[in-house]
Amino acid sequence: MLPLYYTFVSVAVAALAGLLGRGIWPASWLEGAWLVAAGRYSYFLYLFHMPLVWICHEWLHQAAPRSDTNAGLLTSAASVAVTWILAWGAWRWMEAPAIAAGRRWTTGGKGVATSGGRGS
Repeated sequence: MLPLYYTFVSVAVAALAGLLGRGIWPASWLEGAWLVAAGRYSYFLYLFHMPLVWICHEWLHQAAPRSDTNAGLLTSAASVAVTWILAWGAWRWMEAPAIAAGRRWTTGGKGVATSGGRGS
């Protein structure tokens, strides 16, 4: 039964994507600033959220992360906020400049992709 469930979910997601692509379904909610930011920072958040949660809990409580106490929940929330700030900084000073440099390199500084890499 489970593989059949995944088939139906896949078909439903594909149908929704098709509706969004044709403009039948209102896609404006996908363009929200918070969702765009989450997409921009998602790789950093994915890589570093748990190590930062562990570091914050170990530093403040000398224990593994816990969600059954108010202090544990507050520490986890604070570590998520720190992760977002670090993700913003990583995007601003590392990822965005690296992407821009890569685009300049692949387009030969012309703004249009060339077939052979730099200056071809």
